Amino acid sequence: MNRLINLLSIFLIFTLASSCDEPDKKNSEPVAEVLEVSPDVFSFTRVAGSGTFRITNNSDWTMASNQDWLTFVPSSGSGSYEGVILKVTANNQPDIRTGVLTITSSGGLTARINVTQGGLNPYIIINPVSAEVSYRGEDVTVNVTSSYPWTMEKPDDADWITLKPSNATQAKLTVAENELFEKRSAILTFKLVDIDGVQATMRLEQLDKPSPEYDEVSGQGVIGENITITGDRIIQTDEVWFGVWKGVITNKTDVSITVTIPEEAQAGKTVVKVVYGDVTETIGEIELVYKEIEPFVTSSPSLGSIGKTITLAGTDLNEITNFYFGSLEGEIAADRTNTSMKVTIPATAESADAAQMKIVYGRAAKEKTVGTISIKYQCDKPFVRWNGDPDIPYTVWTAVTYDIENLWDENLNNIYNTRANMTATPPAHGDIITFDLGATYQLEILRWWHRSGSANVAIVEGGASVSTPWMFRGDQPKIFRLYGSATPDALKANDESENPENKWILLGEYESFKPSGLPYGEYTPEDERVARVDGEEFIIEASKRTPVRYIRIDALVNWGLVGGHSTADNKNFHVAEISFWGSPVK
Repeated sequence: MNRLINLLSIFLIFTLASSCDEPDKKNSEPVAEVLEVSPDVFSFTRVAGSGTFRITNNSDWTMASNQDWLTFVPSSGSGSYEGVILKVTANNQPDIRTGVLTITSSGGLTARINVTQGGLNPYIIINPVSAEVSYRGEDVTVNVTSSYPWTMEKPDDADWITLKPSNATQAKLTVAENELFEKRSAILTFKLVDIDGVQATMRLEQLDKPSPEYDEVSGQGVIGENITITGDRIIQTDEVWFGVWKGVITNKTDVSITVTIPEEAQAGKTVVKVVYGDVTETIGEIELVYKEIEPFVTSSPSLGSIGKTITLAGTDLNEITNFYFGSLEGEIAADRTNTSMKVTIPATAESADAAQMKIVYGRAAKEKTVGTISIKYQCDKPFVRWNGDPDIPYTVWTAVTYDIENLWDENLNNIYNTRANMTATPPAHGDIITFDLGATYQLEILRWWHRSGSANVAIVEGGASVSTPWMFRGDQPKIFRLYGSATPDALKANDESENPENKWILLGEYESFKPSGLPYGEYTPEDERVARVDGEEFIIEASKRTPVRYIRIDALVNWGLVGGHSTADNKNFHVAEISFWGSPVK
């Protein structure tokens, strides 16, 4: 359709008032002249025929033909006109003939109607001979005027064009959506059936899909977390790349994309690229940084054994990549969680009273000190039942399950218990046990674990029995002495010999204290942790650390006696487990 619009140049003159009293003048706006015709192409067979069209105009117009076989009614008019008639006479000539009607407005605009008519020879005429369609796809109708039946052919690679059921005078085409970001076109050929050389061609062109437009990406991106990319039509994005690492698109709309930076990406400046269709486009550069999740160790033991495992509690412990005791790296167990982890102290570590514990965490390998720990060599178990002094009662209390070997079986549910005559006043010798460490050590630390479970007892003498834990109660030693000797010879409890080698060496006298300081029979979680988890600790003074192999413990007073009890059940000595730390003596 030929559309001709003549825009008349109009200058708007504003008159400025020379005084307040002169009224303002309104602006006048010109109206542009319009001249359009529809349809603007006609095709006829060789016989006489006619057609109608519409003129859209806002002025006067006249019409003329360049062929005497092409006539029209009316020849002039004013304004728009519906149903203008054009006529063609029969074409008795061999070839196709063409003519043009020209409409001219009073303002000088022109519009043209092209007319084609077949002749005596075989012919095929199509309208339109070219068309441009949207990338979204649409239906196209081609008018066909022919002297014989016709067919349409398309290129092999034009599978995006489909010929729908048609009739003798129309070809109906469906154009699929263009998923490419470039134009595509095809030449369609209309041919007469069984008549060679008579054909007409049409160029069908489809616009390219509008490319996404991206806002520039800059700033920082945290590895493992999301970033948002904005722009227009970016829902068409297929992939997002951070350098060589492909992101994971989790959500996209026409104006934004949410994409996760992959965990395997590495920190540093990285080019961001997008892929849509077969196009790869760089949209900016960002600084990739590692996610900073700082782990915290909230609980760790005060004592650790060389070559053995300690357990720590905290938050985000899975972020820890390395754990050090001083300059030596410990081995982190594979079964850790975010709140608990086990680390083995290296067997090559040396004894230290306050070894610094340091962690390395995150992919940025940040370092952090999380506390100190006393590192000592734990005396090897099992120990050995031994008694070189017949004056020491070495009798196990009634039940055979209370054997002394329970002290070193690594089972806190098994206890050692013996009976002796304890009094509230420490005697010269209380309930005594002896055993062999199996090797000579210079001892530094003793720890023992209280009996687990509970029993129905009267906390107050003569009061009602209630279920009460065994820890810091009953037969658990309250006051005791620790002795040692390097030799088993002539170790008598009452030996008055002047030979120091025949005497037990007093390593220390100790008293058990409940961490909370609460009254007898009352407890806190800290009391339970010390009694049953970490073990109650007793330090051997540095001046008394001498090589020993044989151990003697004199339990002088138990917790039951201190608590005001004098029943037979409170005159025993029971402990669940015992361990020593020190340095082996070669």
